[in-house]
Amino acid sequence: PLAEEEAAQQALLAAVVARDGAMAKPLLEILENPSYSNDLRADTMFWLAFLAAEKALGPIQKILTGDDEAVELRTTAVFALAQLDGPKIVPRLMEIARTSKEPELQQAAFFALADHDTPEVRRLFEEILLSP
Repeated sequence: PLAEEEAAQQALLAAVVARDGAMAKPLLEILENPSYSNDLRADTMFWLAFLAAEKALGPIQKILTGDDEAVELRTTAVFALAQLDGPKIVPRLMEIARTSKEPELQQAAFFALADHDTPEVRRLFEEILLSP
């Protein structure tokens, strides 16, 4: 396991140095394998979102909805999700902010939403800030 973890760290480093989206497959394998440490999986998730965003959404969503995943890893998934583009990202962040039972996930979603100046986000903040 330690040798596998070190090999996975080397694969992540190679992908980051190369800035190569073609490295998505080995990064996905690291991200989706719960035998790797949450720290390695979190780092991998961030870089996968940066290098191959179109391939990252599904695995990030899976981690977000996985009750068996650590809250810290799911919080990282919120931040990774916020790095992605697309019409479904802001509504998903808003859903997390409104409905998550995990305060850490809600906080991360609100923080990420602060970077999105849209009428929907403004209404969400007003709704929360102005509610009794």
